[in-house]
Amino acid sequence: SLPSRLSNNDGGNVWREVGRPQVHGYDLNAVACIGNGKGEMVHRFISGADEKEARGFDAPIETLKLLKFLKGKSSTDENNESRINRAFIPSLGLSNRATAADAMEEGGIGDVAPDQTISNDVSLERSGDDLSAEEIAAALPHERDLGVTSLWPEIRKLYGHQTELICLASNAERCDGSNDKVLLASSCKARDAENAAIRIWDVENNMCLCSLKNGHKSTVTSLSFSSDGKYLASTGKDRRLCFWKKSVIGEQLKYDLVSVVESAHKRIVWSLDFCPTNPGLICTGSRDGLLKLWQVTDSNDDDPPIVKELHRWEPISKSGKKVEPITAVAFAPRTLHSCVILAVGLETGILEIWAIPTRLDGTDWRCKLLHSIPSASCHIDAVKKLAWKPYHKTQADAEAFFDLTLASCSADHGVRIFRILEDEVL
Repeated sequence: SLPSRLSNNDGGNVWREVGRPQVHGYDLNAVACIGNGKGEMVHRFISGADEKEARGFDAPIETLKLLKFLKGKSSTDENNESRINRAFIPSLGLSNRATAADAMEEGGIGDVAPDQTISNDVSLERSGDDLSAEEIAAALPHERDLGVTSLWPEIRKLYGHQTELICLASNAERCDGSNDKVLLASSCKARDAENAAIRIWDVENNMCLCSLKNGHKSTVTSLSFSSDGKYLASTGKDRRLCFWKKSVIGEQLKYDLVSVVESAHKRIVWSLDFCPTNPGLICTGSRDGLLKLWQVTDSNDDDPPIVKELHRWEPISKSGKKVEPITAVAFAPRTLHSCVILAVGLETGILEIWAIPTRLDGTDWRCKLLHSIPSASCHIDAVKKLAWKPYHKTQADAEAFFDLTLASCSADHGVRIFRILEDEVL
């Protein structure tokens, strides 16, 4: 979905669904963006469902035209020769096909004509800035078209797990240079140490680089890459917090288990996230109702890193329970007044925004609640995932103006999108 110049009665932006890249027969459990415009073209993602393989998708030209139309500027890569115009799905298949002929071989493509496009009576070659709100609305796909004309072609499958996928994490947004590989980490349902192994994928070459074993004993629920690319953190139902360090020997990349925190929480750890502005800072959220901050510091020589718990605290919102389970955490991509910003999602559906001082060397500091989003605007069931819109320093980055976008999804099958402004959180 994207905001457009369509406005509601309050004068705010209206978010409209503009594409439905994947229509799947199984419940989708995880999605990770892999396109960074360097090793991987932008507008690509990997999805994981209640099946053993992960699937990769690439935006078709029709979708890129629509994005350019809505944004008023190019959202495409310089070279789109490898991309197709649109995808098709067989009537009885699970894989989006690049051509109608491929789809026909697997059972046909329904009643949609191959030359049907996303646009409805409005040319996408025109600029959205030259059109009225009514014309923009007319150009957007209708509900009956979203699952057909806006499909993205499936470009790869990642095989290796023995049970259903649970979690995906990518370092695409945290690659510093063009030489950095876009990596994907994945985990699946597990009741033993063998299936609890984490797989690291080179998505560009469609291959598994390594399998990380002996870290967890049951399902890994959350994964996160550090912003400096050194570490991968993992946690899960066994309450362990594991740190894996990246190393490259020749052309072989691997991750070694360098630190394990046993019983990091008293209950299942549902979520963790590395801070993008402070590579050594990580936050975990658990069913025990606690948020914990950890600091990972490199030691000298070949000694393992030092992992230290810095602080623990509980969310402000209470629903009458003894503890308020925390189901999602996510650091914002920029700081505010020398504080890192943390979004927290609860099992009740409530969302909170916290500020954490960046100077963590002292003992006299506290995390501050910046904003508790009104319950009427929150979810009615557990928050499953939180994600901030990426922030790029090339855009207007005056520290005095704090304007970020936060998205959340929930077990209530809803998605919420919030605009977080400095004057609203202070």
